Amino acid sequence: MKKSLLFLIGAFAVSALQAQWVNDPATNTKLATAMPDAGEIYLRANDASGDTYIQWSDSTSIGWGVNLQRINVNGVPLWGDGGLQINDYQFYSWSPGYALATTSDNGAVTCFCNTDDKCIAIKFDKDGNRLWDGQGISVFEFPEGSIGCQRVELLAGTDGGVWVLTADLDNTYVRCINADGTLNPAITISDADYNCLFGQMVPGNDGTIFVVYKKISPKVSEVNTRNNEIWVVSYNIDGTIATLPAQLMASCLFDVQNIHQVIPDGLGGGYVYICHDYYNEQGELEPHNSFVFHFDADGQSTFSAPQGITVHSNDYFYHYVEPYATVDPITHDIILVFCQTDTDTQSESRLYMNRITTTGDVLWDEGILVADHDGLPYTEQTIDTYPNGNGFMVSYNHGTSLGDLHTTIEAVGYDMNGVQTWHTQMNSDREIKNSALNTTGFHNGQNILVWTNLNDGNIYGQNIDMNGKMGSITSVSENGNVMSASIFQNGSNLIVSSEGLSQVEIISITGQSIKTVEANGNAAEINVSGMTKGLYIVRMNDANGNVMVKKTVIR
Repeated sequence: MKKSLLFLIGAFAVSALQAQWVNDPATNTKLATAMPDAGEIYLRANDASGDTYIQWSDSTSIGWGVNLQRINVNGVPLWGDGGLQINDYQFYSWSPGYALATTSDNGAVTCFCNTDDKCIAIKFDKDGNRLWDGQGISVFEFPEGSIGCQRVELLAGTDGGVWVLTADLDNTYVRCINADGTLNPAITISDADYNCLFGQMVPGNDGTIFVVYKKISPKVSEVNTRNNEIWVVSYNIDGTIATLPAQLMASCLFDVQNIHQVIPDGLGGGYVYICHDYYNEQGELEPHNSFVFHFDADGQSTFSAPQGITVHSNDYFYHYVEPYATVDPITHDIILVFCQTDTDTQSESRLYMNRITTTGDVLWDEGILVADHDGLPYTEQTIDTYPNGNGFMVSYNHGTSLGDLHTTIEAVGYDMNGVQTWHTQMNSDREIKNSALNTTGFHNGQNILVWTNLNDGNIYGQNIDMNGKMGSITSVSENGNVMSASIFQNGSNLIVSSEGLSQVEIISITGQSIKTVEANGNAAEINVSGMTKGLYIVRMNDANGNVMVKKTVIR
């Protein structure tokens, strides 16, 4: 029998933890109380409210569980000192995977696997109340002892629902949950001769999704080498195929199974990137490198290279590993930051970045140096573009004299030509950290980084704007942008106002142009009555050629 529902929170009053963004890298901002072994931190910014949801796994006196915190734009926790804890399910002490998504109706969905081999999804409203009948939804159920539900991924839909992806040892499974908690037909991705695993999702056009997955063969030798291929397929909400499976990466012989990552390109397609070594046709082991692939809105590869485009030419003296990527919102190029380490001892550490177009052109040759080798390692690197398309930020953890794991956190700003514009130390405490697996990306003029401090176990965070400033910041329209704009909906019309406004374009979240109108004076009025409710991008141009990009929710 399930234990009764228990939220381990002090109260929903903000006074429980009156944190606020500070401009002090020695202390940063405490966001929640946790245990020293807390981990698997995910962040999701909610475009409807501007708030950020934080999820982590933690152990308590009653076992392992999933925890959630919600903070407002000022860094104030809204769900008490310890956040919400989901402890009415049994969890493994090791994690088969947790996932988090925010929805267009200002909610959040957490998804996880429990010890009953079930994939469970629970939705919360902004006040922390459970929706979907309180207990959540069993999205997939696997036979007991089957070692099912190996991984979980979530992708927000456009109507308050979410897509869920999981896998067993052989196949990948996908399903869409509507905003009201009703389930759509389940999808199975399988192949008689391969395992179909490591699926990742990105949105397609017209409510579809793309799933990028690996086909993995049985062992091909005495050692654990397997042929790997990367494929992409898209589905409709009702479970039918929207575009047929297409191969992105030709067969490669791998020793180790590395998981690829996928990021939307803003045009209805996406980029795929992965780090691996492989055996060439002569049976020789090629060095580790990071490879990039791209598919368009029709699910077709746009690169001619069957093994993908490398971020750096193959170099038998160095590996190029641990890539993290973002996409330029104007040109739709992918920009990656990655680590260079020496092949022999892996004691050298440098960070580089490179830029690749949708047609596979490498624009920065062998890459631009971000951080040079100084005897201490660089880890946890991230990269995020500014919403206005004027530049991007790279962040990373840097080892210290106390040891490789005792780190500080640095952030560096660049323009879109890769020229450095600022450098900020975001954290200086030199504590052992467990950093979040992602950032929020820039929203409301700021990017947010979160980590646990293994000394006291608490969750800490720091905001930073597009000029490298921390603490109290101005809004996105005033921060690093020559344009400022007002966007609001009045009935069936979206009203956009800005000094010198000349043109407004409404773009779907997948990059599909929906409407373009010319401004009348300093304002434009767009009829949105026939558009699907949800999140959209508003691109504004003024008479001087300046461009501003903002997100808005059409209701």
